[in-house]
Amino acid sequence: MTTRAATVFSTSIGARLALLMGVITTVAFVILAALIYRQAATSYQTRVEAGLQSSTDLMRDSVELYDRSLSESTARMAGTFRAMLPAGDISVDPTKPVTVGERATPRLLMGTETLNLQESVVDRFAEATGGVATVFVRDGDDFVRVTTSLRNAEGNRAMGTVLDHASPAYAKMIAGEAYTGPARLFGVDYMTHYMPLKNAAGEVSAIAFIGQNYGDGLAALKTRLRESKLGKEGHFLAVNTRQGDDYGTVMAASNGEGEKLSALVDEADKPQLEALLAGNINEATLHLRPSKDAPVQEYFVTAQTYGPWQWTVLGLEPTSVLAAVLNKLMLKTALVSGLGLLAVIVALVLVVRRMLTVPLAAAGQVARDVAAGRLDRTIAVKSQDEVGQLMTALRQMQDKLREIIAAQNEMSALHAEGTISHRIDASAFDGEFRTMVEGTNELVDAHIAVKMRVVALIAQYADGDLSQKMEPLPGEKARITEAVNGVRGRLQDINGEIKRLVDAAAAGDFSVRGDTDAYRHDFKEMVQGLNTLMITADRNLAALSGLLRALAEGDLRGRIEGQFQGVFATMRDDANATVAQLTRIVGGIQQAAVSVATASAEIAAGNDDLSRRTEQQAASLEESAASLEELTSAVKQNADHARRADRLAAE
Repeated sequence: MTTRAATVFSTSIGARLALLMGVITTVAFVILAALIYRQAATSYQTRVEAGLQSSTDLMRDSVELYDRSLSESTARMAGTFRAMLPAGDISVDPTKPVTVGERATPRLLMGTETLNLQESVVDRFAEATGGVATVFVRDGDDFVRVTTSLRNAEGNRAMGTVLDHASPAYAKMIAGEAYTGPARLFGVDYMTHYMPLKNAAGEVSAIAFIGQNYGDGLAALKTRLRESKLGKEGHFLAVNTRQGDDYGTVMAASNGEGEKLSALVDEADKPQLEALLAGNINEATLHLRPSKDAPVQEYFVTAQTYGPWQWTVLGLEPTSVLAAVLNKLMLKTALVSGLGLLAVIVALVLVVRRMLTVPLAAAGQVARDVAAGRLDRTIAVKSQDEVGQLMTALRQMQDKLREIIAAQNEMSALHAEGTISHRIDASAFDGEFRTMVEGTNELVDAHIAVKMRVVALIAQYADGDLSQKMEPLPGEKARITEAVNGVRGRLQDINGEIKRLVDAAAAGDFSVRGDTDAYRHDFKEMVQGLNTLMITADRNLAALSGLLRALAEGDLRGRIEGQFQGVFATMRDDANATVAQLTRIVGGIQQAAVSVATASAEIAAGNDDLSRRTEQQAASLEESAASLEELTSAVKQNADHARRADRLAAE
């Protein structure tokens, strides 16, 4: 697919739809052609198989017809032979045996005539009919030939031989029933008829046998089988299915006659061959060689078994004949389907272009205009089909977009005028348009909420309440949070500076200064003003403190000098007046102190005389105290003696 074709299919829904419909139609045609071919092939194969089966049936019927004709003539010949036998009842006299060949046999009597070794009876029949005849006598479980025109491979009469117990005729004879069927006797093919001969008691005592050599007729039948053609290249096989060494031998065929059919069939197909020969199935596909040296071919095979002869007639036709016919049929089907498909695809492309591609292109242009923001184009609806419904939907979408834009412009104008509470009425819209309007309202609500929160915080900060801060906002709105919280932080910092200076002043430390380098603009001027206040208070109080220190040291000569203003000037004047007054008081105190010093000297002399007298009185008191202690001791001793005397008096 070229680049241009790929572009057309990638951009045109009509082209893709036409391609899709073409693919679907192609698949449908292919399936239809395949079904037609399959149906035709199946039908043709069925006809071939039916024809093959019918031909095989006809060939089997030919064998059956020949067999019936031969069997009927043989049965008639058997009646002739029976009429040629002596009249009278049949009896067997085992007491008078007759040696036939090398075997002693019971005497067989018909009336009064002995049939043992009576060759004239069978020879007369052979001369009259050209067939062979035999009379068997029953000897126990055996039936022994006692007279016959049948000769063995050496040309001698087969006298004294017995009827094979495995022969299908043996069971019939034991049952007392006649039997007609083919038999190969001493290398010659005969159509035989066995007739049981019963005594007066109804017991089988002997057998009358005639055989009609059908070698010439069989040869003619085989020639017909060899020369008969089945279709163009098919042919027939007759296979011997009689159990024995000859089982599976090809009796008649254009090739491979006398071969074992199993030797001509592939090993994998032998189970099917056995089923065909056994009569379990009547058709199969076999891979076989027409002869040992021929290549393997695949054949349709039908089988019909003819039980009396124990033959299976096989009809074979090469599958290549059917394949050739089916190939021609397939080519014709493909050619007709291809021409029909081409005509349908061309018609589909034209119809899709007229009914879909052109209208959709117009709808696409409208959609592109809407996407580009051009809502002024008039959208015409020319039909009521799906394309017309699409154009109607586009027009409705255009109208809704116009309504939304008008509502947004109205809200923008009202907000510009200060009516920030106005919102677009979302209930007027449905679906995603409503979601769009609600989203716009939510966006406006979010911005207004931030704005009102900032206003509320600024109002609190203006009242001196710095306890609340701006909540963190996401994305670029974080700058709002940073700005508001920055103002709060600066106010808290300047408030901290004021508190620090006030606390220092309250503690009497006017040497503390605010950090003016940490602030700018008005905040810096505020700190500088506070520092000026601290400096002024510190200088004035230092002067007052120096005056008081001098007074404390007794220096009443100091005075506060300098330019002071306001209360500090009053403090200077009051302090200087206080020092002057103290100077006058201290002078008076000094004069009084001199007088007091003189009186104090006189008092000190009187105090010394009084002290000496007091010391003498203290020595006398010490001696009195010692005498009192001795007196106390004597009194205690007298008290003890008194208590002892009292005890003694009591005793």
